[in-house]
Amino acid sequence: MNPNWDELVTWHWYGSEIDHQRRQLTNVYKLKYKLEDDFDSVLQWNLQRLGRLARETSVLDASGKEQFRILRQRRMPYSKCLLLSGHERLWTLTTLSIVRHRHELQFANGSVWKFKTPFFSVGVTALENNNVVVAGEIMKSEYRWIFAITPSVDSSLTAIAVALLHEHRFGA
Repeated sequence: MNPNWDELVTWHWYGSEIDHQRRQLTNVYKLKYKLEDDFDSVLQWNLQRLGRLARETSVLDASGKEQFRILRQRRMPYSKCLLLSGHERLWTLTTLSIVRHRHELQFANGSVWKFKTPFFSVGVTALENNNVVVAGEIMKSEYRWIFAITPSVDSSLTAIAVALLHEHRFGA
């Protein structure tokens, strides 16, 4: 199911950028509108892996203070990551296919989203009960994604999950 991009103008827009020099760093930006090119002015989150093969990723806010931790429980062939606040699990992101194009995001409240990052595509979509809740695409290179989240489900947790998906898809 592909979204109608014209209908997404009221959704909340984000950008995700992998630092291609240091692939252990992914930044998340809040965008004012879809085609905003200046990601630097509105940094929201920084996902920083704690070492190249580390099982943990620190999620820092714009001021550099750690707010969450992502714990990778399994890497290959089907990765599984948990977002933690202290010891509380906020969501679990699991890869469902060997070529990393289907994923499941399960929130602590029981809500489940199915993500698709088609192998020969430049987009990403997430469905909840057959309704598109996230839609995105590559911007300029695989190191930059833009994505929109429907306002009814938008949260920092969602933006962090999509950025982690981006990092898993195109990062190291």
